[in-house]
Amino acid sequence: MNSAYTRAQAIRDRVLIDLSQIDSMRRGWIIPIACTGAVWSIIDQAAHGAGDDVSRICNDIATMAKFSFSQQPEVHRLYFKVFIMGIGYTFKLCLDSGDAREPVLTLMLAGEH
Repeated sequence: MNSAYTRAQAIRDRVLIDLSQIDSMRRGWIIPIACTGAVWSIIDQAAHGAGDDVSRICNDIATMAKFSFSQQPEVHRLYFKVFIMGIGYTFKLCLDSGDAREPVLTLMLAGEH
């Protein structure tokens, strides 16, 4: 019996938040992308606190990730910084294998595992 906690379960449980349905992420990535609850909390607070749009905040994150990736195209763990509401956050974007061994991206804070 396999008791591994799957990515699909993590998304259902909202441990990971599927960003692939957000316009700015759907346009930007061909690989499914999800973020941790900690990252979603930053995005959500910025969207509600500043009356901003979740899609615009995600676009800012995606833009910086793509720029960083263009500088280091061979890495599986990419660190980059984004300023959201005047606060600098260091993010980590990880390329891993999903439940069916397909490529997936996970966006997290630099200190998360």
